[in-house]
Amino acid sequence: GAGGAPPPRAQHAGAILPSKPNHGFIFGGYDGGRNLQDLLVFKLDFQGGPAIRDVPCGPAPEARCRHSAHIIGSQLFVLGGYNGTLPWAPDVYCTDSEDVAGLFGKLAAGVPKSIAPKKKTNERTQDEAAEEAE
Repeated sequence: GAGGAPPPRAQHAGAILPSKPNHGFIFGGYDGGRNLQDLLVFKLDFQGGPAIRDVPCGPAPEARCRHSAHIIGSQLFVLGGYNGTLPWAPDVYCTDSEDVAGLFGKLAAGVPKSIAPKKKTNERTQDEAAEEAE
């Protein structure tokens, strides 16, 4: 539907379209009882308040909170988060932010090694220790 403010939530992710700074997206979050899986598109109208539209998603990222959302070019990415079972959902989803049909594609599972957190062993990371052992 369309209307005023989105349903109450916390731990959601949002992103603003660089090409249209008063347009953006909100995905998922937590409503106090469950993780959410909805994609909301909004247009900020500073005269009349926000116009919110719930976009049916399919296939969509599973319900999650504590995730992130980013727009690169015209693509909206939803990354990671807590899905209720895994400590952190190891996936990345993408949809076209310019032609929002709510159709997400799953891009990857797992965190690339280049950005995964490194554990310290004394003053060296595990990767550095492994390289020295070779």
